[in-house]
Amino acid sequence: EIVSELIERGYQNKRIDYTEFLKLYEPYKRKLKESEFANILGISYANWQAIKYRNQKAVILKKDKTDEDREKLKQEIVSTLIERGYQNKRIDYTEFLKLYEPYRIKLKESEFASILGISYSNLQNMKYNRNQKTIIIKKDKTDEEKKRLEQEIVSTLIERGYQNKSIDYAEFLKLYEPYRIKLKESEFASILGISYSNLQTIKHRGNKSTINFEYKYSSRILYLFWENKEYELEYFEEVSKNLGLPIYKILEILTKERTNLEELINALHTRGKIFVGQTRISDSFLQKYGEIISDDIHKYSKQIGKKLHTGMYAEDFAQEAILWVIDKKGNIERNFEEGLALERIIKYAKSNCKYMHFRIFSQKKVVSLDEVLSEDGKITRLTRVKSKENVQDSVEKREEEIEMSEDDTPITLIQRCLSNGMNREEALSFVMKKFNISKKELLETLTEELSKRNKIKVAETGEVYLGARDE
Repeated sequence: EIVSELIERGYQNKRIDYTEFLKLYEPYKRKLKESEFANILGISYANWQAIKYRNQKAVILKKDKTDEDREKLKQEIVSTLIERGYQNKRIDYTEFLKLYEPYRIKLKESEFASILGISYSNLQNMKYNRNQKTIIIKKDKTDEEKKRLEQEIVSTLIERGYQNKSIDYAEFLKLYEPYRIKLKESEFASILGISYSNLQTIKHRGNKSTINFEYKYSSRILYLFWENKEYELEYFEEVSKNLGLPIYKILEILTKERTNLEELINALHTRGKIFVGQTRISDSFLQKYGEIISDDIHKYSKQIGKKLHTGMYAEDFAQEAILWVIDKKGNIERNFEEGLALERIIKYAKSNCKYMHFRIFSQKKVVSLDEVLSEDGKITRLTRVKSKENVQDSVEKREEEIEMSEDDTPITLIQRCLSNGMNREEALSFVMKKFNISKKELLETLTEELSKRNKIKVAETGEVYLGARDE
């Protein structure tokens, strides 16, 4: 569909630069990687790099030889070389050039290499490393054999704990070694969920890449469902059969949800189709339920704002959450009956609103704590929420009363200090000394753990009061 659309717009055999490439890519950037889109346009990986980093141009959607002519020439080359005993034969670049000579006028070097089953990267390796050899005209495995081999690799590596593990190129080569004869390096990388571009990155830049056995399914599924539209149940079943994945896994990849999948699957089987992607909520739905959504979210935002002392943002955050859900969650309206759709739309809006409040709250509490603690652990300023009373006490008189155990963390030791009568500023100063940690390290620990326990109180001025008790 991408190809036919661009041909209709006059892009066949058109030469473009990277700026124009990005304009064409814009509608598909959420569904495809740049390199995948370039491949659809007929731009090789090398040419894509050239237009991206060297300001070069490339011809897209080439219409040169007809498919019939190209296939005929390919069959001629392959059958000739098989007759000459070249199937599964390992050759170097010198021998490659001898085989290429009769076809030099008809084909580019890379096209001839592709017919022989030589990837672009292998061709470059052969070309610049004259000792490098590669196997040509490999006898392909059947689809069933490929599937069995892939299942064997995946199950073996999952058993060895490699699912979602980050590896460098040295470890990649160790995993690849048992399959070197059966698979090309890029094929093995694909099974591991490492894209060609990521393989080049870990190979030449020393980076790491995460093994994700679902990656190739994910990219394929996102490509197959790239349009924001309704898809029939039959289409899901066809994709499920072709990829060997259950429908729930396809929906999980498409929606990035795990907890609400059952309702969506039921909707798919009940209605026979569902809408996939983002779209606006309809005007008719908003006319009917818009006031309910608005009232509910504004009320919720005020409650969260009061609790987190971010009330000054409540109105803005509510409005942003409402606009966001209207613009993005029309698929819910299309896939569920009205009552359930309304419930889920409000739920998404509340979640978005809550996130905005907590983001501000998190920023506020870190800054405020930073103002309270000095580098040496002394409390320079701590204003109590109720009395506004300034406090500056020494911890020395109580230090001997607190025994520190091996299992103590800064949090548990602070709690023990408080339970033994220390006030909060004394406890903080004491803990910093005992653990020999800096203000920054203690702040990170307190901010993370106390916020989880809801033990941070924030004054209207933005100052922070640590602990569960008000004094």
